[in-house]
Amino acid sequence: MSTWRGEDLFGSGPHRFAVGPVGLLVREPFRSPNELAVWDRYGPLAVVVVQTGRLVAPTSSELMALWGAIWSAAEADQTGMLVDDTGLEYPSMVMQRAQMTGPPAHGTHWSVGYEVTYQEDPV
Repeated sequence: MSTWRGEDLFGSGPHRFAVGPVGLLVREPFRSPNELAVWDRYGPLAVVVVQTGRLVAPTSSELMALWGAIWSAAEADQTGMLVDDTGLEYPSMVMQRAQMTGPPAHGTHWSVGYEVTYQEDPV
């Protein structure tokens, strides 16, 4: 089970996580005929995690309540622990953005796709 700040906001449907590049932030060397090339190292890249999935609920109002909880979390501008569906923990993350990836759909249940981006808090 994945959680954001200890809350299961996304357990109603399937979801997956993708981690952005990791490593060092570097600038290409400046080259001049009279100097050796020097790489500037600025430190580690901030961890970025993108979560995609579907929210699923029996009624449209329950679906919008699930989305409302995610919307509130995204606007809260709080640092917290993200735990992905494998149990991997990402401390000191900020939920940067959340968006629906299409209109709600209705079959036997209501559902909507979403994408949430988290970034490591630089503080």
